[in-house]
Amino acid sequence: MIYVDVNGTVYLANATIIGYLRDNNFNFPPSADLQISLVPGHLIEYFNGRLYVGRDNEIWFSDVMALMRTDKRRNFKQLPSRIMLMSAVDDGIFVSDLERTYFMRGGDPGEAVLIDKADYPAIPYTAQKIDMAKIGGLGLSGSAVLWASKMGVCLGASGGQVKNLTGDHFRIEGEIPPATSIIRKENGFHQYLVCVA
Repeated sequence: MIYVDVNGTVYLANATIIGYLRDNNFNFPPSADLQISLVPGHLIEYFNGRLYVGRDNEIWFSDVMALMRTDKRRNFKQLPSRIMLMSAVDDGIFVSDLERTYFMRGGDPGEAVLIDKADYPAIPYTAQKIDMAKIGGLGLSGSAVLWASKMGVCLGASGGQVKNLTGDHFRIEGEIPPATSIIRKENGFHQYLVCVA
């Protein structure tokens, strides 16, 4: 189960269901004429008034401010392979499939273009958001996301900037492993921790 909190309402999904939790009550999405309920998927994100759901190799997005409703004729994008990462910063969303990592810039997802950022994928479920003010020495500001890849721990910042922070020292050999991550504060420092199975 994955989730995203939008102003106190928790939207959640897995490969079978999608819904939201408000006032301790779970709700399924309502239906409307010419629209369908937002599809369930294995990733979920909120950006610029819309929910985004990763479902296999497709990114589905909701109508603006109607977070559980979508238009099945046009509210999706297809990537070459399964979506591995979908995490927003101030002005776009970092996306990865099984082959590459991209930045999807802009507010209108129907017109957004995937800008190639790395020739390797993210490891799923390792994305953690952080404010750049908590990361020193890089000269960047605004929101950011950290994720693990087989080539090292990567940082994606506003403007689509990507930096591999550990590529010279840390790599994971073999197939993409099951993994998870957290950010913890220890002795005044923020630490990004990845647990790989």
